[in-house]
Amino acid sequence: MREASGFVPLPARAEGATAPAGKEKSCATRQPKNGCPSISIAAPAAQPVATPGGGLPVSPEGSPTPPLATDCDKKTKGARPRKPNIYIYRVPVNRFGHKFRLTLWGESHGPEIGLTIDGLPAGLPLAEADFEADLSRRRAGAGGTTARREEDRPEIVAGLYRGHTTGAPLAIRFANADTRPADYAPTAAECHDRPSHADRAAAERFAGWNDPRGGGHFSGRVTVALVAAGVVAKRLLPAEVRFATRIAELGGCSDPARFDALLREAAAAGDSLGAVVECRVAGLPAGLGEPFFDSTESLVAHLLFAIPGIKGVEFGSGFAAARMRGSEHNDPIADAAGRTATNHAGGIAGGLTNGNELAVRVAFKPTASIAREQLTWNRATGRMEPLAVGGRHDTSIALRGAVVAEAAVAIALAELSL
Repeated sequence: MREASGFVPLPARAEGATAPAGKEKSCATRQPKNGCPSISIAAPAAQPVATPGGGLPVSPEGSPTPPLATDCDKKTKGARPRKPNIYIYRVPVNRFGHKFRLTLWGESHGPEIGLTIDGLPAGLPLAEADFEADLSRRRAGAGGTTARREEDRPEIVAGLYRGHTTGAPLAIRFANADTRPADYAPTAAECHDRPSHADRAAAERFAGWNDPRGGGHFSGRVTVALVAAGVVAKRLLPAEVRFATRIAELGGCSDPARFDALLREAAAAGDSLGAVVECRVAGLPAGLGEPFFDSTESLVAHLLFAIPGIKGVEFGSGFAAARMRGSEHNDPIADAAGRTATNHAGGIAGGLTNGNELAVRVAFKPTASIAREQLTWNRATGRMEPLAVGGRHDTSIALRGAVVAEAAVAIALAELSL
């Protein structure tokens, strides 16, 4: 077993089974039971040789070789078959952190979403009621949010005893109760590619074994676990640290009084809106960060970009700094405590917090799942065809995503504080 390289043993072919021809068009040519004829299985050029004790098979020449190559069943004129993607056999890693070690699990329409946090100190007071304030900010129900109603009640199943963390990994799960997997029939969810969704890329990466219902593990539904992790992370920060998060722009408009009208207009058109969310953190001590590679910006941006739908991150003046002069952008130090007269740096200097307010803004793309018809590729027919995405979705991701962004910032700060 080659654990160091991240490879895992492949399932053995059933005795007597043969690899189907590369041009076979039957759904039966694909091992995953997802009902989509989009990917067929071609025989390798050379039969791999089994290694003792399992592990990645090797070619007769001794180099690692994936046993299966994937390609779309529909062979359109001029199309070139894809090369075997060896990366589909690598172990996915859904973990963040060296000290605050966070792992997420679950899919949008699976039985539950959950998280595990390792590295927490023992004796940290914690109760399920502590999660309610932030979870309620993410819960659906307000105008412009999804019709899917999940209670999102956390169940702490490990790492807690008598209301305090034990030092063992903390495990929390959330039941998925209001699921409608029928909204994502295989022909719609896998063969007819939804624009700006992860469906097709995930099918390539995982050879079709991914759960495509509602985006599976790529769904914003998984962010409920990120919010819960943020609640725990905030308890590791100094008591004087305060978060203030708001939607700064919606659909290009910065007037909150117009937000509801914009949401109604977009929903009536079967469309969606992008947004800018601003998160400010006051009370941070100076010196948090581990430059170069684990600077404050590096870790915060790392987690923010892990959130589905975030396409841009800026600190302080951000991209506006590129249009300023140094005399405009510099932050004069105003007192012995290091307070600055302006905050174009966003509270970070040299990758370290400087004691001023940390200011970060994120750009949420418009929700990709919209009812408005769009032309997009149908792998079953081999042409672009109209598609209106079904299911239940937010008119703007940012409505419930603002608290998710705040949680990501808190997790990064906790990682730097431990």
